Amino acid sequence: MYGSLINRLQERMVVGAPAPTVGMGVTMTSYSDRHAGTIIKVEKAGKGLLIHVQQDNVKRIDNNGISESQDYEFSPNPNGPVYYYKQKEPNCRWVQMYINPETGRFNKTDAGGLFVGERDEYYDFSF
Repeated sequence: MYGSLINRLQERMVVGAPAPTVGMGVTMTSYSDRHAGTIIKVEKAGKGLLIHVQQDNVKRIDNNGISESQDYEFSPNPNGPVYYYKQKEPNCRWVQMYINPETGRFNKTDAGGLFVGERDEYYDFSF
């Protein structure tokens, strides 16, 4: 296992998670950081789903400095970067995808995962 234990656990919490819908909040996980986003498109992909997620604007609202305790305020960012996540079939982990510029097809990355239904932001100051 790599990175944050919290991130790895969250990205595997798919059973009982809400069905993704446009406008729903998500948390994109990386090695140890987390970023809030909003689902902007949901489409069928074989037996599973492909969702388009746009990263939200975030503003830190606590005064804790370099701390594990972080509170954020979120708002949609219509100009934010868009990320793609695919779920091969229901109750499977979400996998980040990218569009291959040569073929126009989606390819899998190992960049991180997704937690649907909740916005969270976290910056790991230890790196």
